[in-house]
Amino acid sequence: LDDYEEGTWTPSIGGNTTYSTQAGNYIKVGNMVMAHFRLSITTKGTGNSSGSIYGLPFSSTKASQNTSNLTWGSLATNIIYGVYYVGSGSQTMYFSYSASASGSLSNNPDIFQDGASINGTLIYIA
Repeated sequence: LDDYEEGTWTPSIGGNTTYSTQAGNYIKVGNMVMAHFRLSITTKGTGNSSGSIYGLPFSSTKASQNTSNLTWGSLATNIIYGVYYVGSGSQTMYFSYSASASGSLSNNPDIFQDGASINGTLIYIA
């Protein structure tokens, strides 16, 4: 393990959003990154309307890596399944979701509002 790193990062939805919790940590082994994030929004303000989370600690070199153990509360959109993915060359996580058991996935919904929270882990290749 000659390429091992641990650190913190600051997940954000941008704008003038205020948070009661805004934290992230990561472990990087070689080019594999496991980035955990926790956001609890106090006031959304001018934060994004696409469900995106900005600020991953490293740019991705591959597209469509997905989150695991994603949990949420008080989102603006009623969802039963949600997952984050990241595009190649990006440090932004994008949200896909389904609102029903038989529904297809939709991308980039306006999920954040005052009081919303979301936690998860994204494993990706940097």
